[in-house]
Amino acid sequence: SGHQLREYHHYLDAAMAIKIIAQGESLGVINMSHGQPITLRALAEKVFDFFGQSQLLRVGSLPDLPDENYDKIFHPSEIIQQVSFRDTLPAIIKYMRDCYLQKK
Repeated sequence: SGHQLREYHHYLDAAMAIKIIAQGESLGVINMSHGQPITLRALAEKVFDFFGQSQLLRVGSLPDLPDENYDKIFHPSEIIQQVSFRDTLPAIIKYMRDCYLQKK
């Protein structure tokens, strides 16, 4: 259906968060989340639309899985709240565009 929630992080943003965590005094597991998930459907629609291929998208052609995340939002840990994570959709589109242009 594409209603599954996901978070995507730019590698430089993730590296900054990891650096902050490593320099801190925290122990144990730390959730690296920016707290702004997107649906797989929104991601697919934006990417396909950007490349002018919306007609190829088949959202909902597979059944929903019961163990997927459809509603849980993971909030950022205090230690990484100072990291300014990029907006997901524009960052993914830029990354994919750049990859496409490099192959030309």
